[in-house]
Amino acid sequence: MRKRSASRMRVHRLGNGRGHRIVANLTKIQDALEGLTDIELGALKVASNEVPQVAPGLLRVYQGACDWELNRRRGYNYTLQPPEAAIDPGEDDVSIKAVSAMRESFTSGASRRTRSSSSTP
Repeated sequence: MRKRSASRMRVHRLGNGRGHRIVANLTKIQDALEGLTDIELGALKVASNEVPQVAPGLLRVYQGACDWELNRRRGYNYTLQPPEAAIDPGEDDVSIKAVSAMRESFTSGASRRTRSSSSTP
């Protein structure tokens, strides 16, 4: 993995007492985005536009994060904003449920793939 520049570690901190958790989460998001190809980042942006807009703030987070990574690769360095910057507090519950559902979907899909590949001779 590439050495993380100081500008990637800077985080916009909100006065809500969640600053330390935000730093850890943004680092994980930054690392995950770094592992995607430009095509995958573009596909994630398109997908976030085409799904039902149940949690629009959360979808803005995905779109903004994809744009941030694509711009970073092109030499435009600016601070990745935390999810709280795009998600209205009234959308917190639905956004958390949406993330939990996505995590469950990816986790169960990964375990299905692992089981099917281990049963293949």
